[in-house]
Amino acid sequence: EKVFLFIEGEGECVRTACLVLNNLSVPIENKAVMALGQWGDRLLAALVSIMRRDLPETYLCCTCLANLTFLPDAVGIAINFVPPVAANNMSPEEPEFRNRNDSLPRNRSLNKSMLLPLADAVPTVLQDQQSLLRVLECTLHRNAPFLLAPVTSTQGEALRRSCHLVRNLAAHSDGPKLLALTAIPRLLISFLQNTNKPVVRWTSQSLEDSALATLCHLACNPCAKDALSPIEGILEPIIAEGGIHAYRASAIASALHS
Repeated sequence: EKVFLFIEGEGECVRTACLVLNNLSVPIENKAVMALGQWGDRLLAALVSIMRRDLPETYLCCTCLANLTFLPDAVGIAINFVPPVAANNMSPEEPEFRNRNDSLPRNRSLNKSMLLPLADAVPTVLQDQQSLLRVLECTLHRNAPFLLAPVTSTQGEALRRSCHLVRNLAAHSDGPKLLALTAIPRLLISFLQNTNKPVVRWTSQSLEDSALATLCHLACNPCAKDALSPIEGILEPIIAEGGIHAYRASAIASALHS
């Protein structure tokens, strides 16, 4: 209860609570309690709220969610999570994000040209702009300019760790279909297109590795292939480098042409 009071508060107490939750989310026995227990919805709502408000602790929230979604049973809950109305102070139609460098709130939602039009067939979770998946989409878009930043920053870490979370969500049976209906695949492809990091430096904890692994999951699902059409131009250089990244790029190319 005290942790929730901190994480739902403001200032340094939020950071302290996020650090505690990150440590707690590592042991496998804790993941089930945190994600599936009686406090699960409240915890997810608090983490998503911090991400939605673009607080400096966003990267810690992404890390905590990534840790929790290493538990298979937690992935389905996370990818379909929509916070209770009482946990949010903003309308679902027009989410606002406070830029921590600004003194006033400003609209930080995605450029509408990047979003696919909503239709009756679109799952409910994607029609709610405060769902975990939509907030994650906005987090990736908002922090994309930090892809090429020469120094480590909370925004750059939020971008990298968001990609880790997306990778875990893509492994769920519902993941490819839901992700394909968002701007996330195009954002991941743009990261691989624009990165200045050589393929040989794409370590297992890098943004690029997570992005490519996610796209590989999507390519293997027929309902997500159309969202990957812009990727073909960047596969050959990756394949030429050899290694695990070449294997994934080859798998993507084969899936797209099958």
